[in-house]
Amino acid sequence: MKSKKFISIVVPVYNEEKVIPELIKRLTIFINKNSNYNFEVIFIEHGSVDNSFVLLQKFAIKDRRIKILQLSKNFGCDGGIAAGMRFATGDACVIMMADLQEPIGLISDFIKKWEDGYEIVYGIVKKRTASFFRNINS
Repeated sequence: MKSKKFISIVVPVYNEEKVIPELIKRLTIFINKNSNYNFEVIFIEHGSVDNSFVLLQKFAIKDRRIKILQLSKNFGCDGGIAAGMRFATGDACVIMMADLQEPIGLISDFIKKWEDGYEIVYGIVKKRTASFFRNINS
């Protein structure tokens, strides 16, 4: 019997307590629908001043697929991604932001390309759905 491929999803988190419940809900639905893979979701919390870490802990207690890596300070998004990738144990690693700007369904597209033999797969945002001020700050 062929073993399931293991996918790590790495999500850097900084002051995202307002979106964490919806993000985890969407990721859980996606993971449960894609039972032909095993998943881990690694949240890299790097210095949030809100309750992001506490909230993540509550979800991690309920779901062993959720892992939290808390950094000692804010190393920026890239630092969080790098730490998450070192911590990941999957056959492939998917990186996504916590702000719900990327459709969760894209993970399937990325996995498909990886299974087709691509070593690196990435997407490009065609149109941001955030507010004018959020786009300027991005």
